[in-house]
Amino acid sequence: MQLDELHTLITENPAEAWTVIKGGPAFRSDAAEAEHPVRAVLKFDLEVALEWGLRADNGNRATFDEYDWAEIAFFKDPTVAEVWVDVRLHGELVERVKLLLVDGGRAYLPFPEKLGGTWITRKWERSLASLVSGLDGRWGAHGSWGSHYLGQMRADHDTY
Repeated sequence: MQLDELHTLITENPAEAWTVIKGGPAFRSDAAEAEHPVRAVLKFDLEVALEWGLRADNGNRATFDEYDWAEIAFFKDPTVAEVWVDVRLHGELVERVKLLLVDGGRAYLPFPEKLGGTWITRKWERSLASLVSGLDGRWGAHGSWGSHYLGQMRADHDTY
């Protein structure tokens, strides 16, 4: 399987297609001292898994105004955390993506990047952030993840 095929398999399946496992050790031989607190396995293909929640910022919460993209973001709660999401296939780590946990922990968002003077987000990271937000039960009270949270970050969310 190619990485782009794995991306498609992951993002084309809604939260209901996954089994979420929260808490407890993973009992994997490759796990170091710190492990992700949440895992999800694709119900019809148990070889595909996501793990997330391990902090990429060493537990140092920041506010979004400490980032260079602050000019394009507006959230009621300015607290931001950086979180790793690991993609596993056949138990092997095949990709690691860093997402933002924004608005006081209410939703995951992709890291915006500046391309030719325009702030953008990329489709794979947007799709992964949406899925992880849904799997983690973070955004249901606010309606549509895309219209609410991506709308709070004024960037090009369609081109890339």
